[in-house]
Amino acid sequence: MFAITKLIFDICLLQKGPQDIPTSAWILRFIFPCYLLINALILNLNVDFLSSLLHLAIDLCGLFLFALLLLHLYNKRSRFYQTFSALLGTDALLTLLVMPALATFSVNPSLPAFIVIVLSILWHWVVLGHIFRHALDQSLSFSLGLVLLYLVLLYWVNTHLFPELSQANSA
Repeated sequence: MFAITKLIFDICLLQKGPQDIPTSAWILRFIFPCYLLINALILNLNVDFLSSLLHLAIDLCGLFLFALLLLHLYNKRSRFYQTFSALLGTDALLTLLVMPALATFSVNPSLPAFIVIVLSILWHWVVLGHIFRHALDQSLSFSLGLVLLYLVLLYWVNTHLFPELSQANSA
């Protein structure tokens, strides 16, 4: 498990790519509950448990469908386990690392916590672009554009389905 965590950390540092993760359903089964637990904890800061589960399900389905669609369009379906494991693992790790700033900001908004959150969002975008660059054999700028499109669409869906989250974030 330590080796997988280190590999995910190296992907977050852009030193490795999803191709370095062994193609294994077992690894995805290890990463998946970590992703669910960490993101459910973060979502529970702003909404009730049922809403956080629904929100998490939509995020997970969106990421799953986005990755599957892109890998299918680029005829790279065999890279799904590696790509999806990298996407979930890096999201879980980056969310875990920024959790103190998110918790602090939800209780007492401050400029340092805000800066940490904004920087983590930007870094997460770069990491996702890095993963898709390797998974699709495309340029980083193209992959960053794809990820930005995905993030904007996901934000739009979430604000329309969960207006309480957008109100909690703007308050």
